[in-house]
Amino acid sequence: MATLLTPAGGTSFAEVERRALEHAAEVRDLGAAPGHRVALKAANSAEWLAWFLGLAHAGASIVLVDPRTPHALTARRLASTGADLLVTDEPGPWPGRILPVRAGGRTTPTDDGAGATGALDLERWRVLPDALVMASGGSTGDPKPVAKSGTAFLANLEANIEAMGHRPDDVFWPILPMPHQYGLGMAMIAWRLDADLVLCPAERIDVGLRLAGPAGVTVVDGTPTTWRTLLALAERRAEFARALERVRLPCSGAAPLPPALAEQGRRRFGVPLLDSYGSTELGNLTFAVPGRPTACGPPVRGVRIEVRAADGRRLPPGCVGEIHVSHEHVMSGYLVDGQIEPVEVVDGWCPTGDLGSLDVDGALHVVGRAEVLGRGPTRTYPAAVEHRLREAGVPGGVVVLADQRRGRLVCFAEARSEEQQQLVRGLVATVCVGEEAIDDLRLVAGLPTNLNGKPDRAALLRLLDRDDPGGSGRVVGQDAS
Repeated sequence: MATLLTPAGGTSFAEVERRALEHAAEVRDLGAAPGHRVALKAANSAEWLAWFLGLAHAGASIVLVDPRTPHALTARRLASTGADLLVTDEPGPWPGRILPVRAGGRTTPTDDGAGATGALDLERWRVLPDALVMASGGSTGDPKPVAKSGTAFLANLEANIEAMGHRPDDVFWPILPMPHQYGLGMAMIAWRLDADLVLCPAERIDVGLRLAGPAGVTVVDGTPTTWRTLLALAERRAEFARALERVRLPCSGAAPLPPALAEQGRRRFGVPLLDSYGSTELGNLTFAVPGRPTACGPPVRGVRIEVRAADGRRLPPGCVGEIHVSHEHVMSGYLVDGQIEPVEVVDGWCPTGDLGSLDVDGALHVVGRAEVLGRGPTRTYPAAVEHRLREAGVPGGVVVLADQRRGRLVCFAEARSEEQQQLVRGLVATVCVGEEAIDDLRLVAGLPTNLNGKPDRAALLRLLDRDDPGGSGRVVGQDAS
């Protein structure tokens, strides 16, 4: 059976499954019947995966909490979702009942050891409408608890495997937090295929590289910010470059992928970084693959995508509009006061709130959020401006925001050297003209990200309010580095 490699050592998936059965027995010992809502908050580890599989075997509704979530917010998350049992590796005066995550496996004995035998069975979990409760992206505000059925989650994984051509002889390294759809999905694909998996804290890329080399990693998944760091490390250290020599699928997601960064991947791997599109609510929708590496790629099996104008008309290839998705395996709804509140779906189609276009080959080109800034008679889409800057070659991350309070277009761009700062200023001056002119350019060493790895737009808007609390509407050419 395949091996799960962590900084603490290697363990087989057979051992992970044995521990999962023990953990399922622990949950039952506490009276948690199928459908009981249980929260899981712990760092990436073999035990995290064992607990997840154990909770699924027990038929629990699993509330995933990022380990970096502050204590007070975690307590609110438990209260809002109705989870009164918490599995965690974090000490603290938590409300409700606690099961600790420990490296050694079982934490408390059962009467006779029953429940630690047999095979994992996810059927009771699969049919729950709230089998998984995950936080939404939250790039523009507080994340919402998204409820998804086990059937929807697992079916989407199968479509992912088919689209990407994942194989049992692959070695996976998701440089991602497990409590989010992207990270959990890749770990579960490795488990489903019985393929080797490298698992370590997402922020410890150096540790992961030291595991990746001996393991012969072939599939790497991360956010654009992570890829920027990973490729820089490979440029500086020959041992890190060697650790990536067998990578055949360098995959990016969770945030827009700059074309320049994708091309850095081509120089390293022979194929560009492979972009994708999806959301916690809708699942993984499109993937670029080595044979079709264009943009975010075509839809996976079972997914239909249309691009529509503001009046609802379906737009032809090449035209930008709002992305709409038709997909059987979408979320069950948002949790409101612990209950599932379904979202409105018109004729089977879900609006995403994102702008994009389809090309003649069916590949999806994502522009960004469909927010509008109205300035007098003009309407400006900040995401379209941001997209053009990215396409023009901005060297790092870039975010263009609508400062609705002051009627301004604000650009935050990463620029770590004087040369990069000059390049960004020049691109902004030439690309952003007329109604798309930037009112406030801020050059920063790094953009804040939320727990999903996306640029934290809400935090950037709070920064604007802090700098200009009176809302004077002044035009500022500020460098905040």
